[in-house]
Amino acid sequence: MAPSLAVTVNGLSFANPFVIGSGPPSTNAVIINKAFAAGWGGVVAKTTSLTDTHVINVQPRYGKLRSPSKDNVGFQNIELISDLPFVQWEDYFKAV
Repeated sequence: MAPSLAVTVNGLSFANPFVIGSGPPSTNAVIINKAFAAGWGGVVAKTTSLTDTHVINVQPRYGKLRSPSKDNVGFQNIELISDLPFVQWEDYFKAV
């Protein structure tokens, strides 16, 4: 029997436990499918909105985290939601 990295988390089965978080690697169906083709076990899609609220895609997408002495100590992703309508994401999910 061949070794397996398959896992089940809360009833969801994955080929392996390596999952890409929401961000540039989950921008659309083409990129998500490339992640699966490369062997990733799962992909967290971008946050979507069910309403017609217009989303402004901010740039730059990262904010600096600074210490009390104003030293740069890290970055924070401030792109929190997709600017695409949910119906577009439905098409992406079907394509994946």
